[in-house]
Amino acid sequence: MISESAFPLAILVVTFLFATLLLKIVRTTSEPTGALPPGPNPLPLLGNVHQLPSKEDWLTFSAWSKQYGDMFYLSIFGKPLIVVDSMKIASDLLEKRSAKYSERPTFQMAGETMGWSLSVVLSQYGDRLKRYRKLLQTVLGPSSAPNFRQLQLQEARQFALRMIKTPEDLVQHIRHNAAAVIMKVAYGYEVSSTSDRYISIAERALGLFAAATVPGAHLVDVFTWMRHLPGVTSSKVAKEGKAALMEMVERPFKDVKKSLETSPSDSHHSFVSINLSARNDDDDHIQWAAASLYAGGADTTVSVVETFFLAMALYPDIQRKAQEEIDRVCIDAGDVNTRCLPTISDREALPFTWAIYQECLRWGVVTPCQYHVSRDEDAYTLDKDLNKEVRIPARTLVVVNAWSILHNPDTYPRPFEFDPTRYLGENKKAQPDPRNVAFGWGRRRCPGILLGDDYVFATICTTLATLTISNARSKAGVPIAVPRPDVEADMWRYTTGSISHPEPFDVTVVPRAGAT
Repeated sequence: MISESAFPLAILVVTFLFATLLLKIVRTTSEPTGALPPGPNPLPLLGNVHQLPSKEDWLTFSAWSKQYGDMFYLSIFGKPLIVVDSMKIASDLLEKRSAKYSERPTFQMAGETMGWSLSVVLSQYGDRLKRYRKLLQTVLGPSSAPNFRQLQLQEARQFALRMIKTPEDLVQHIRHNAAAVIMKVAYGYEVSSTSDRYISIAERALGLFAAATVPGAHLVDVFTWMRHLPGVTSSKVAKEGKAALMEMVERPFKDVKKSLETSPSDSHHSFVSINLSARNDDDDHIQWAAASLYAGGADTTVSVVETFFLAMALYPDIQRKAQEEIDRVCIDAGDVNTRCLPTISDREALPFTWAIYQECLRWGVVTPCQYHVSRDEDAYTLDKDLNKEVRIPARTLVVVNAWSILHNPDTYPRPFEFDPTRYLGENKKAQPDPRNVAFGWGRRRCPGILLGDDYVFATICTTLATLTISNARSKAGVPIAVPRPDVEADMWRYTTGSISHPEPFDVTVVPRAGAT
């Protein structure tokens, strides 16, 4: 039986729903006129929420783009959403009009309640984000990122040794490698294992963030007025998420600060020590920027390296060609016993190996959907010949379907084939560098591109020099088939979330001759 105490809450909910409907009617009648982009037919009040998929939304958006065009409109409980499926439109809006499209969506639970709105990834464009990006240039800028190349090579070699010893622990080793580099860069801290205390803290916070940002996970993200209801912002999930995030942000920072105060000569060179010593900003901005190095870099690079291992197992001829290229650079007079390991500085001498990295970013997209918010009312001409202009309402959620852009057969022929030669122009004009899409757009473009490039390239070329990868199979032991070039359904599936990973798989890894 429903208790009497439930009735006031029910009345409150009905009142808020009525107020929401009334507000929508008022807004609809007062909105500027002008055609919206085409899109699926919405239901009254609900909009298109009933049509949104629970996973792999990029595939649904890609299918809709074939019906409605490269820009189409959805309504989610009256809130405008536009999906962009074209590299040109994305560039026109997010690069050329970046001042209008540099905001981030507001996640009431993850952002405002748990506290992620203070992070680089969810900060709105303004003074705080500008200060973060200025601080981050001390380790991510073109004059500073190369300082960490030796560290990245050392960790890549340790990764190869761990893979030789226990190849069955592939993902664990990849995560250890990424964490070791980022924690050293951010805090000067040496990671001992994937169960390291700081890594456990960070992974817990990031796991709770990922769960909180899954579409539909929290109604308060859609109906923000629900934050006023009892228990919504003080729930167990909210409290755990906030506590985990603050421990991730504060604990390693405080340890570095204490070390600087007690033994400055023993403190390791790191982002935190550099900026604290130079007094480049206050503690709050430095600690949040440092935490964002891990939040923004660890999981993304893990996904790229996972894709690399999957691709090499599926395409042995590509792996062999890259190994031959590396051998030409790193073996003296054809004697494998004289092999030296490639370095990041060898990149220009290893164009095919670099192209493998580029193709990993395109073939297995790390962030299939990228989110921006329009600051003001705007208009865009979809077809100049027909003078077809559409309206983009203020505060529209703009979703760039990066997956679809990077699998567009007009731009990347045979899109589901892993083919590094597409960037080398061996047979025809080279295809666009996927890094221009994968790392984001305009003022929200990832600030860690140079460090990320160096890290993944070091891992890829060291792996190819020392290991051979084969026999891709599911966790159940079923062989994974090579996808047909034009058939999306053949592709190995990727997870749905803020960062997308290949679904779990296994490969066989053995050392190359002369590599041990």
